[in-house]
Amino acid sequence: MRSLLLIFTLLLTLNSLGQDYRSYINDPNLYARERFVDFEHANISLEFEPEAGKVIGKVVHTFKPLRTGVDTLYLDGVNMEIKAVDLNGTSIEHRLYKKGLTLLFPRSLSKDSTYKLTISYEAKPRKGLYFIGWDDPTNRCRKQIWTQGQGIDNRRWVPLFDNMADKIKTDILITFDSSYKVLSNGKLINKIADGNGNSTWHYQMEKPHSPYLMMLGIGKYDITTRKSSSGIPMNLYSYPEYPERIEPTYRFSKEIFDFLEEETRVPYPWGSYSQIPVQDFPYGAMENTSATVFGDFYHVDSIGYNDNSYVHVNGHELAHQWFGDLVTSTTPAHHWLHESFATYYHHLVVKEFVGEDKYSDMMRQNRDAALNGTQSDFKGVGHSQSGSHRHYLKGSYVLRMLRYVVGDEDFKTGMQYYLENNQYKNATTQDLVDAFSISTGRSIGWFIDQWVLRGGEPSYEVSFETPKKEHKHRLIVKQVQDTTSLVATFKMPIQIRVYYHGKKIDTFNLMIENSVDTFYLPKHIHHVFYVVFDPNSEVLKSVKFERPLKWILDQSTQAPDMIDRYDALVELRTVEYKKKQVVLHASLAKEQFSKVRIEAMKQLIAEDHLSHHEHVVILESGDMELQKALLRAQSKLEEDLQEEYEALLEAPSYELMELALIRLCSSYREDAGKYLEQTRNVYGGARGTNFRVQWLEIKWLTTQDQKAMDELVDMTSNSYEFLTRLKAIGTIKRLTYCDDKLVMNLCQGIQKANWKLAGSCGNLLKYYYNLPEYKELVETTVASIKLSDEERKRVERFVVKMEKKD
Repeated sequence: MRSLLLIFTLLLTLNSLGQDYRSYINDPNLYARERFVDFEHANISLEFEPEAGKVIGKVVHTFKPLRTGVDTLYLDGVNMEIKAVDLNGTSIEHRLYKKGLTLLFPRSLSKDSTYKLTISYEAKPRKGLYFIGWDDPTNRCRKQIWTQGQGIDNRRWVPLFDNMADKIKTDILITFDSSYKVLSNGKLINKIADGNGNSTWHYQMEKPHSPYLMMLGIGKYDITTRKSSSGIPMNLYSYPEYPERIEPTYRFSKEIFDFLEEETRVPYPWGSYSQIPVQDFPYGAMENTSATVFGDFYHVDSIGYNDNSYVHVNGHELAHQWFGDLVTSTTPAHHWLHESFATYYHHLVVKEFVGEDKYSDMMRQNRDAALNGTQSDFKGVGHSQSGSHRHYLKGSYVLRMLRYVVGDEDFKTGMQYYLENNQYKNATTQDLVDAFSISTGRSIGWFIDQWVLRGGEPSYEVSFETPKKEHKHRLIVKQVQDTTSLVATFKMPIQIRVYYHGKKIDTFNLMIENSVDTFYLPKHIHHVFYVVFDPNSEVLKSVKFERPLKWILDQSTQAPDMIDRYDALVELRTVEYKKKQVVLHASLAKEQFSKVRIEAMKQLIAEDHLSHHEHVVILESGDMELQKALLRAQSKLEEDLQEEYEALLEAPSYELMELALIRLCSSYREDAGKYLEQTRNVYGGARGTNFRVQWLEIKWLTTQDQKAMDELVDMTSNSYEFLTRLKAIGTIKRLTYCDDKLVMNLCQGIQKANWKLAGSCGNLLKYYYNLPEYKELVETTVASIKLSDEERKRVERFVVKMEKKD
């Protein structure tokens, strides 16, 4: 008995020692929403009254009960007016609420039966479905209707079970003016004209997808069709008046498509792929199944391409067709399976089509975002509330590290298995872990635990020395981050690369896994040139590496990878000029990537040692990022380089032209009129006519020309898209100008569903209301505007309640 007791006690001890006591931040979105039935199909018929912002619809849901005893069913549907509800052709009762409706069945549903639920309804959504331009009395604004369903806003234009864990097939039928183009998910089955100027477009999804991915886009477009190498039609929508924007907007589109099919090893899962630009889109883009919607600020010409290329967004949204659409997370707690993956693959697209250095630069921005995020909390990438800086940016870096740890082949094999084994279904993070285990035999649970489930990042302190009379180098690596149940002592393979005089290189692959790790490395006969800890920054981290200044100087010009040269330059910021001058001038002269050249230039400017010759070289270099950085960093322009600065007014970059105009007009005020005349017909790219707004501001400041101010005020009206309006609003506030037209435009803007615009309009109205010289003007004008009660309440969020004037 005593022996058995000892054995039992020993087993308990061993079990407790091996048990992983994990304590993570609670996630309110960890579990899926409860379902009573399985929705299989939705047939949605839609008509619109655009001027009234009204949707007139009918939806037929096909579903099967998941359990016995179901006699009621709740559907999501915000502010709906329900006209009729029937089940299998028989009218049934319902209870309507602000956010949905409960269906009351006459008897419990049979678990083995299939039911058809038909709902006729009307709605006036302020989110989810957007009516653009129908409130512009001048008809200058383009007229569109488009949707944005993520996360749970499609419930505002169709009653449904709006949950990502419920996958359905869809048929969407839209009746609208025949002169418009209409896009929705899947295959266009037909377009039938009614003989009265309208047509009905019928789109069908043959494979199931999540309800938040349903979409529609309506507007005046041209369509250019290309085919991928695998034969998938790619429909590229564009504005008819801008044919010159098609190529720069969709540059590399076919190549990106082919690249992602090859990279994922999984054929594109939908029958066709469309991309459509829309006005006033508040995000970058949205990966609706088979049909991406993107903000028309990416619909750029060849000049705008240099300021705001669609390439990485193109790659991001296309990657979502696999990661998010084909395989959808079960709950928001696994949202990283969408955004981290799409972001990582769009970074691979940048690497492939823009270059390795740009890829490294973007990864550095990801690292910085992750480290900054840890200053506020320790949520992991896998937490639903961890924020975009983790879901997108840190998560992309995490996947880069996973590939670094398991290797290219196993990474691709694991991802392929994950996609194929979970296609058209929902998945969790555990499914990803299982995919790698089954397909490659690799256990990545330890990696996921420290990088996804937990928060924080490793912070290393590194020392490298060669003790006298020793024949080995000694490397000591300390992890100095605060370790808790939320932040691990990280286990990661890290390379150490030792460069010797005589071009000899030693590379050591080490596993860093303890609070202090000490390694003794073989010593070469030659003297050490410099040492790089984690070449090319493969591991997300902060690091402090104390080493001789000579090593840092040599690394800044000799390291093979751009990011290592850049990091060495950054370390030189606090070093006195005479010790670093040679490498700063060399980096500015010889580096190819803007990021490194900009760092060297800024340090030279700070030391007042940027030479006249270097000024000329920069201004004539064609490196627009470097030129923009120069204009921003200089306190004053070089007096004898006026012609070189003037040449920038012809640069193939609206942003650079704008900066040049600002600096030239402030530095050579007597020539401001000449510069304004030279650029009077430049408006800027799709990003909100940025140049024109700046031009008008300078015109007003230099001439007090009322026509310039009137045009600025007009740019705040419903006739313009939101980026132009936002820039005009900011400009007018700087100029402290207000009139009745501006107040009316601001009141109109407050009504917009685009919260960025509505908030900016309201804040400017409040700003002028609080200025004594404009208070009466605001009060009088607001009171005179014809507004509905709901519209007036929105205005009164920013100014006190005002009596309506008769």
